Amino acid sequence: MSTFLSPAVSVMNRLSVQGKMALLGLIALVPVAVLAFMLLDRIQGDITFTQKETHTVPLVMPARQLMQAVQAHRGIAQTVIGGNTALSGRLAELREQVAAAIKAGDAIDALEGEIVGTSREWQAVRQGWESVQAKALGVSGPESFRLHSDYIAKIGDFITHTADLTNATLDPELETYYLMDLFTARMPGLAEDAGRARALGTGLAVRQVSTEGERIDMNVLLRRLADGRAAIEASISKAGSNEVSLKDLLNAPRVVFDNNAKAFLELAERDLLKPAGISVAPTQVFDAGSKVVDSAYALFDVSAKEFDLRLTARLARLHGARQMAVGVIVVSLLIVIYLFLGFRRTMLDGIGEIQAGVRRMADGKLDAPVSVASSDAFGEISGALNGMQSSLLARIRAEHEVAADNLRVRNALDKASTNIMLADNDGQIVYCNDSVLAMMRSAESDIRKELPAFNATGLVGRNFDAFHKNPAHQRNMLGRLTGEHKAVVKIGGRTFSLIANPVVNAEGVRLGSVVEWLDRTGEVRIEQELADLLQAAVAGDFARRLTLDGKAGFFATLSEGMNNLMGIVATSLEDIARVLNAIARGDLTEKITAEYGGTFGQLKDNTNTTVERLREVVGQIKE
Repeated sequence: MSTFLSPAVSVMNRLSVQGKMALLGLIALVPVAVLAFMLLDRIQGDITFTQKETHTVPLVMPARQLMQAVQAHRGIAQTVIGGNTALSGRLAELREQVAAAIKAGDAIDALEGEIVGTSREWQAVRQGWESVQAKALGVSGPESFRLHSDYIAKIGDFITHTADLTNATLDPELETYYLMDLFTARMPGLAEDAGRARALGTGLAVRQVSTEGERIDMNVLLRRLADGRAAIEASISKAGSNEVSLKDLLNAPRVVFDNNAKAFLELAERDLLKPAGISVAPTQVFDAGSKVVDSAYALFDVSAKEFDLRLTARLARLHGARQMAVGVIVVSLLIVIYLFLGFRRTMLDGIGEIQAGVRRMADGKLDAPVSVASSDAFGEISGALNGMQSSLLARIRAEHEVAADNLRVRNALDKASTNIMLADNDGQIVYCNDSVLAMMRSAESDIRKELPAFNATGLVGRNFDAFHKNPAHQRNMLGRLTGEHKAVVKIGGRTFSLIANPVVNAEGVRLGSVVEWLDRTGEVRIEQELADLLQAAVAGDFARRLTLDGKAGFFATLSEGMNNLMGIVATSLEDIARVLNAIARGDLTEKITAEYGGTFGQLKDNTNTTVERLREVVGQIKE
């Protein structure tokens, strides 16, 4: 997985936070933009398709008017050629209708013909009428019938071709497709069948006789007319299958057409298809046929009008859908951009706040919390930083309190009369109180007799080695120190009494050693004068006493005083030993409670003070 993701990780590592967000946002917008383009392109395609369909009715209606007028012209021409001039007065009216239809067709062709591609076909249609008009009454009845019928077929082809060019024949909706089928195919064909039957029947009525072939042709036309009625009813049912109102609207002219067709069929079967003579008037046949043709075109007009209305409604829906799609896309993009900018701001603010918090922590400012309002990973990081900051602040405050306590202890030790010296595990001197420094300064000249490099001023930072001719022995002794250790050091005629104790923390880890110094040089001189007694005292035998026998004067007083002193010393040292023993056991609660005067009282006080100070030091160390 890491190998697979390494290129992505490499790219992201090269970008800033803003660059990463911009890249991810751009990549996320690409499929959205593609889908939006595809949707809008589909809607625009439907709009373009439907807009092209809207050219159908304007282009077809002049042709429909032309076809109806030419069909009527054909029927009247048959009566005139047959010698009946009863209807000849209508020819001029029909020619005016033809001219009006051609004029309307020219106007719409000028506007839309080139766009759709019907101009050439329309020009052929309009020019064909001149030939038909010139020959319509100067040829035989069958030839005139053929000329008119061929021209009408050319008009029907124009209507069909127009429907193909305007996409009407490819209409995707059920209602509009069958409406298109009605006015571009079925009704023109059915109207032509009715017009042909009208023209043929009118001619037969003029001649009052029919041939076998004419009767067969009439039967075929009547049969096609009857079949067309059923097909029209089926198409209307399909067109109105999802919309009852449309079905009702189309059924109204269909019923009229159906009734007129039935009447014409009955007339033809009764009066025109008999082998014997025909006695029906030509005008009666022409008028009955005209009703069928006119009602067919009435259904044509309703179908075309509804087709056009539904195309307009469809365009409105498509434009509304496009506007809605554009609106939804724009609003969605604005919302996405708004949320993205909010996410970017939140992210950058969170990062900035975290960075500022880290900088404050690096500068030692731990009292200002990191404030990130989000509930994501940045909020969790800020919470962790705040927790760490609080922990550090509490620790630092505790350390400050410990340092303050240590400072108080150090200040107390600095002013203590006991000579205190602290050293680390390597024997390096880390602390000397004022008393021990004063003692060392007073003994400095004597000590230099044996240790010329000794300097009381620079004791802190030096090693215990400065007090010994054999430093290795002293290092080993301090290194193995586990309890109280007493020693006497003689340097340059000076005698020092040392009490060393290990310093450990709460976990029992050795931190160094504390040494109490005592300059006993004066006492040693007296001990030399009183060798035995002092030797015994040095040996730790404080039970011995000087005898007073044979002594008088000063020595008696001295002996008596020494005896008293030995007693006092014995008692005092026993108390000190008891306290020090307790200290050695780690018990810092023992104190000297007996009453002593003078130096012994001071020793008692110093011992008790030392115990108190050590207890405070150890307590602070443990903390």
